[in-house]
Amino acid sequence: MPILSNNFIRRLSFLSVVHCRHFALLTTPRLSKSVTPALVRPSHSTDKHSFRKYFVDQRYNFVTNSKTSINKASMLETCLLNLKRTELDARPVSPRPAAVLVPLFEDVEGNVRVLLTKRSSKLRSHAGEVSLPGGKRDEEDVDDTATALREANEEIGLHPGDAEVVAEIPPMLSKHSLSVKPIVATVPATFQPVPNADEVSDVFSMPLHAFLEAENHSHRDAVWGDVPYRLHFFRHEEFTVWGLTAAILINVAQLAFAEEAAFVVQDEGAVCVSKIHMRYGEPAVGSPPRIAGEGPQMLDD
Repeated sequence: MPILSNNFIRRLSFLSVVHCRHFALLTTPRLSKSVTPALVRPSHSTDKHSFRKYFVDQRYNFVTNSKTSINKASMLETCLLNLKRTELDARPVSPRPAAVLVPLFEDVEGNVRVLLTKRSSKLRSHAGEVSLPGGKRDEEDVDDTATALREANEEIGLHPGDAEVVAEIPPMLSKHSLSVKPIVATVPATFQPVPNADEVSDVFSMPLHAFLEAENHSHRDAVWGDVPYRLHFFRHEEFTVWGLTAAILINVAQLAFAEEAAFVVQDEGAVCVSKIHMRYGEPAVGSPPRIAGEGPQMLDD
């Protein structure tokens, strides 16, 4: 597995996604200048270079220590430690807030998995497509976390008290200019989803690390004006995860495992999201290109 490179650390400091109708651009939001996150590399790595006692990046104070208590911690605990220590700029990217829950748990083999849903075929939009539990903020929601927990309760029967919120990931822009904030939480491995038949037809899980692996991954490149962007696809059994959901999970996995993806997430030279779509509520200019074929849009507007 690739080790954490200095270039990756600098790129990881700024994570964001634009997602339009057939469009997802992975670029980099702002890292708070006062933050010096320390990331712990999980002990499952087989890369010889990762077994140095300490790896310290002097600029961001990233630390890898595979000789101490890390080997005693479970993979989930290591991922949670990395997520908790990584404080990224979580300011909204539009004035229309929404949130999704990223529910993580550890299976019997010690693998970190994420719960996903398949949207009901009864829905008017994006029927039968894969998503994370989530939606737009309601008036009674005090913050994005409340939105994500409420939606998870409505969609899969997850009681808010059974979810332990771990981290907030920088928000991403949806096709309807929603500022979608991913809320990462742990859920009990014994949790039994109760899908709301009006919204969800199936609930399944995938290894979180799958979103860093080249196997079962593909991508599609396109250009909007002169701006390149990349759409990611992940196959898992009969399901395909792509678009905004795939982009969110790539981000979460890179942060949790302190590891680069085995594929190119975004070509070098992609411009800042604010230059091509929206900056804090300003209307976009132009429309994204259409790509042949329909696919999941992860948040119903």
